[in-house]
Amino acid sequence: MFSRYRKLNEKDSIKYIKEKMDVFGEDENLISREIGDGNINYVYKISSKDSKFSVIVKQADKILRSSGRELDTDRIRIEAEAMMHQGRCKEGMVPKIYLYDEIMHAIIMEDLSEYEIMRKSLLENNIYKNFAENISSFIVDTSLATTDLVVDPMDKKKMMKNFISPEICEISERLVFTEPYFDIDDNTYEKENEQFIRENLYKNSKLHLEVGKLKNEFMTNAQALIHGDLHTGSIFVKGDKIKVIDSEFSFFGPIGYDLGNIVANLFFIKIRNYLIKDNSREFDRWLTDTIESTVDLFKEKFLDYLEINTRDEILKISRFSSMVFK
Repeated sequence: MFSRYRKLNEKDSIKYIKEKMDVFGEDENLISREIGDGNINYVYKISSKDSKFSVIVKQADKILRSSGRELDTDRIRIEAEAMMHQGRCKEGMVPKIYLYDEIMHAIIMEDLSEYEIMRKSLLENNIYKNFAENISSFIVDTSLATTDLVVDPMDKKKMMKNFISPEICEISERLVFTEPYFDIDDNTYEKENEQFIRENLYKNSKLHLEVGKLKNEFMTNAQALIHGDLHTGSIFVKGDKIKVIDSEFSFFGPIGYDLGNIVANLFFIKIRNYLIKDNSREFDRWLTDTIESTVDLFKEKFLDYLEINTRDEILKISRFSSMVFK
């Protein structure tokens, strides 16, 4: 029935899961609900009325829904393979992948309903004391395992070829490093902020120079396989555990991009907490400590990892590692 690509709907996703996987009983009553809030994929939660078990089906759409622009569905393969790599490096920190379907451009994976999206949870001033420890380990272990210092350069170059989506990279290059700094129609902001934005973003030549340097680094420095879209909206949390999702932007780029995205998102929440009435001092202290600890732990684990895993003796010198991965 699903021998060639077609876009799923809630009804079809039930038939799809029954055909592709033997995870539900033959007579179980299943419910499917589309829960995606993105622009380029469809996400279905399929659960049983008879048991507590549920799974997620994520399917890549062929078009960008906001504009109708066509997109390469190979990005879902990149996501599946990136998550499998991350799962091998940091078991338990990404959802389990049950199946990748190259024909339907779909992934069947673990449901994370028991977890919360970190971005939403932080808006309620929830504190996750182990977050800095978890996220620093995730970034270090998943990225450094794919650097030239650790893997054979020939193997790395083959991996680079396998993890590239020009369209997806162009989205980041444009939306992160270009459009926010110029007066274009797609930019939206509150009217009272217009003067500040024009003076400090649109007309700030010093800022443009620094952003240009970062964009060049993002486009040319293929250090390691990175997540590529790592922020608090792509992290699920529960107690002292995290699960990282949405790796379709993975490609070989600068490791600091993932770390910087996390730190920036924590700063956004810290600024919000400062501005709101009756802000939480305990939450603010935790944010400050977490930002500092995330960077410090990253540096410490980074050098420890390379000391143990660098394959070439001349490249084991800590000073060299610190210089290259600044």
